[in-house]
Amino acid sequence: MQRREGQVYEWTLVVSLALMFGFVGLNRVGIGYVMPLVVGEFHLQFWQAGLLVSGTSVGWALSAWLSGSVSDRVGRKKVYLVGMYAASLISCLIGATWDFLSLFVLRDLLGLGDGVSLATGQGTIAERTNPNRRALYQGIFTGGYSLFGLALGAFIVTHLATAFGWRLVFPIIGVLGIAMTTVMIFIMPSDLPASARQAAGRLHATAFFQDLRDILRAPGMLCATVAFTLGLAWLGLNIAFYALFLTQVRGYALNDAGNILAVSALIGLLGVLVVPAIADNLGRRPAAALAALAAGVGFLIFAVVPLPEVGLIVVLAVGSIGAGGLNSLAGATMPSELVPLRKGAAIGVCNLFAATLGITLSPILGGALADRFGLTVPVVLAAVFELAIVPLVLGIPETAPRRLRAARVATEATEGIVPA
Repeated sequence: MQRREGQVYEWTLVVSLALMFGFVGLNRVGIGYVMPLVVGEFHLQFWQAGLLVSGTSVGWALSAWLSGSVSDRVGRKKVYLVGMYAASLISCLIGATWDFLSLFVLRDLLGLGDGVSLATGQGTIAERTNPNRRALYQGIFTGGYSLFGLALGAFIVTHLATAFGWRLVFPIIGVLGIAMTTVMIFIMPSDLPASARQAAGRLHATAFFQDLRDILRAPGMLCATVAFTLGLAWLGLNIAFYALFLTQVRGYALNDAGNILAVSALIGLLGVLVVPAIADNLGRRPAAALAALAAGVGFLIFAVVPLPEVGLIVVLAVGSIGAGGLNSLAGATMPSELVPLRKGAAIGVCNLFAATLGITLSPILGGALADRFGLTVPVVLAAVFELAIVPLVLGIPETAPRRLRAARVATEATEGIVPA
C-alpha cells in the first residue's frame, strides 16, 4: 500500500476532513436557524424545540462511542464512510416530515450517522499529521463545523428558508453530503497504525464497556470529559435558543438574527487558529483556561446587556473565538494525547458523555426554564457553563509535545550539573 505522508498531504487531509465536518455542522445546526418556522408550522412549545436539538445528540453520543472503539480495531476509513453516507441520506428525508414526532425520529437517526465523524476524523488527524501542529490541525477540523454550521450556515439556511421554505433546506444539504463523502474515498488513508490495533485488541461484545472503563481511568480524562460536556452544553443552548432569543426577546427579524449569528460566528472562526496556536506553543491548559474565560464573559454580556447590532456581533464573536478553540482542545486534542494508543476510543468516550449530558440535556433544561422564566435564562445558563470550564482544565496534565520536550530538556540540563 502506498504510504501517504508529507505536509502537502497533511493539509489536504485536514482541509478535506474539515469541510466534511462542515457538512455535519450544517446538517446538525441548521434546524436551529429554521426553528422559528418549525415552531410556527408544527405549533411547538419551547421544550419540544429543545428536543429537536437534543434528540440528534443521543444518536451522536452512542455513535461516537461505538465508532471510536470500532475504528481503533478495523480502521477509521470504513467506519467514517458508512456514517457519512447514512447521515446524507437521512438528511434528504427531513423535508418530508409532517409533525413533531416524525421530525424528532429522523433527527435522532441523523445523529447516528453524524456521530461517526468526530472520533474517526480527529483520530485520523492525530495519527497522520505532525504532533507539533496537532492542536492547530484539529482546531481547523473543528473550524469546518463552525464555518458551515455556525457562520455561513446561519446566513445560507435562514435565507434559503425565507425564500423557498425550510423543507427544501435539508435535502440540498443531504445531496451535498453524498458528493463530499464520495470524494473522501480517495483522500482518507485506508490503513491503521499497528500500535493502535495492538493496543485496542480484538473486537467483542464487552470491548466497548472495557474501553469506557479504561479511558475514564486515564489521568486527566475525567476532567477533559466534563469540560467538553460543558462546552457542548453551551452549543446545545446556542443552537436551540440564540435565534429565538434574538427574534422574540431582542425583536430582530429572522434574517437580521441570522446575519448577527453568521457574522459573529464567522469572526469567531479565528478561535480555531488562535487558541490551538497558543496551545501548541504555550501548552494545552493555559490556552483552554483563557478560551473558556473569554467565551463565558462574551456570552454573558450577550445575554444580559441590551446592545446595538454591532455590539451583539462583537460580544458573540469574542465568545465564539473562545468556545470554538476550547471545544477542539477538550474534545479531541487532549483526549488523543492523554490516551495516545487509543485515540479513537478516547475521543469517542469523551463525546459519549458530552453529547449525552451536554448537548442533549441542555436544550431540554433550557426549554423548560424558558417556558417558565423566559428565553433569557437559557442564554445566561450557556455563559455559566463556559465559565465553569476554567477550573476544570487547570486540573488536566499538560500534554503539548513542545512543552513536554522543553520540560525534558530542562530536567536533563539540571541533572547534568548536579555534583556526583
